[in-house]
This record gives sequence, C-alpha cells and structure tokens, in this order.
Amino acid sequence: LMATFDKAQLSVVGSYVSPDIDVTSSTPGFNADDIAPAQVVPAMYYIQPINGQWAAGLAIYSNYGTGTEYDNDYLAGAAAGTTSIMSVNFNPNISYRINEQLSLGAGVSFVYAKAELERNAGALAPSIPNATPSTIIAKMEGDGYGFGWNVGALYEVNENNRFGISYKSKVKTELEGEFTGLTSGLQEVDGSLDLNLPSILEVSGYHKLTDKFAVSYSWQYSTWSDFGDIVAESSGCDSTAMGGSKGACLEKKEDYSNSSRYSVGGEYYLSEAVTLRAGYAFDEQAGEATLSIPDTDRQWYTAGVTYKATQALSFDFAAALVSG
Repeated sequence: LMATFDKAQLSVVGSYVSPDIDVTSSTPGFNADDIAPAQVVPAMYYIQPINGQWAAGLAIYSNYGTGTEYDNDYLAGAAAGTTSIMSVNFNPNISYRINEQLSLGAGVSFVYAKAELERNAGALAPSIPNATPSTIIAKMEGDGYGFGWNVGALYEVNENNRFGISYKSKVKTELEGEFTGLTSGLQEVDGSLDLNLPSILEVSGYHKLTDKFAVSYSWQYSTWSDFGDIVAESSGCDSTAMGGSKGACLEKKEDYSNSSRYSVGGEYYLSEAVTLRAGYAFDEQAGEATLSIPDTDRQWYTAGVTYKATQALSFDFAAALVSG
C-alpha cells in the first residue's frame, strides 16, 4: 500500500490491552482471578515516496506477546507462575509500482524478543526440602534476536476496488540468559531458549460501494505449528528426575496448530472530516489452553472513528471487545 501515497506520512499508535482472564477448577485451591496483566503496546509507521514508482518505509511494532501472572503461593505454581514473552519487529520496506493496477512490496524484519519464566513450588512444596508454596523452583530471563522477511502485492481494479496479499516469514529467535532452579542445583547457569514466531499469510479486499460507504474483509492464516515447545537448555542442567532430559533446564510442552482469522468491516464517510468504522472478526484457537498461555476461539467486535483535523493531520480512535 505504500505505493498509493504521494507524500510522506508518519503514523504513531498506542494500544491499551486490558485482559480479563480467570481460572476455575473443581479442585479446591486451584482457582485464580485476573491472571493476565494489562499492557500498553506502541507502534510506529513511516512512509516516504521516492518518485512515481518507488517508495520506502519503516514499521516498528510487536506481532507477538503474551503474559500471565499468578500469586507466588498458587498451588499449581509449578505449571503456572509468571510467563512473559515480548517481541518487537523493526521492519524496513520498499514498494514498486509496476503499472496503474499492480504494485509489489518487500521488506526484512529484525526481531528483538525477551522472555521471563518463573515457577513456584505450589502443591509440590511438601516433597521439596525446606520449601514453601511460594519457593521459586525455576526462573529464567533472557533476550535475543532473529531475522525474517515479508512480501506483498496490491492490485487496484479502480479507485474504488482493490485486493491485497501479504506474507511474513516465520522468525526463529535465539534467546540467551540466566537460569536458576532445581534442575541446576539452584545455581545460576547460562542458558538458551529458542522461540519460533509463526509465518502469516493474509488476503484482503476493499470496495467503496457508494460515495458514503465502503466494505473491507480479510483472511489471515498463521502457522502456529511452528511455535513448538518452550525448552530452556544449559550444560549445567539435568531434568531427568522430573521426566525431562539431561541439558534441559525447563521444558514446557505446547500443542499448537495452524489457525485462521476471518474479518469484515464497514466504513461510513460521514463528512470530509469524519469517517466511522465498525467490524467483526472470528479468530480461531491456535493452541491447547494451558495455565501459562490460555487460548480459545475469539470473537472481535470493533468500532472506530477518524477525525481529519487538517489536510496533514488526522486522529484515529478505536475500541475492540474480544470475547472467548
């Protein structure tokens, strides 16, 4: 879409995400409320047309993040505890307009990722000498980098109808950090963890049906099967006594499969200055729900408005209710 801009544009975005996730169990003592903390997610996009055919741009955003926090004395602390995974994508791009209808784009991604995992003894405390339910039995913090690429195409039937397709490659990030836990004899050791972020294919369309109303839609397919298990490794660790393997500090089995997201939206051009929007999306569950990374099918209900203050300045406001 960079090819459709005739002058430079900067977009600065701030999103506030407030989850409401509770755990209920038929076993006494295993209930938990509000396990996912609120987060602020920033993003930035810049587009610079070069001439009538070429344009360049830079996107800085996060395409993956998760976080859960349980009380330190939670009885299932060996499987829950604190889990935080965050990624930031630095993504320079170029686009080339072949003709009035077809434009192509490509870019590379430099991804920074950070992970923190902490587990407590919980109900296992009686079997661990001098331990209480809040005793930390595993803790790892690390960060690292990975690289990926993306390509896309835009086909403009006319000024009121267009179709797009894009593909982002999967990104393997290698995180390095320190681990402390039972599998390392409670000693701090250097450890590593590979984090695989999925590839994403998206196909979309836009149609302006009247002077006042337009519809858009998309299908997004993510290869979450690439995510795999979360395994922290170090030569100073041995988890064979816990059913793991030698050299493994922490092993968290995950069961992820590829998933789709379907969305449709409408735009109403109220005036030269105001555009109203509303949309709906169905987001398929990708992974088997666990205490540390809960997941389910999700339905998105969205609404927003754009206010064009001047020819060079506009503001977007939007809200999304996501129910599972």
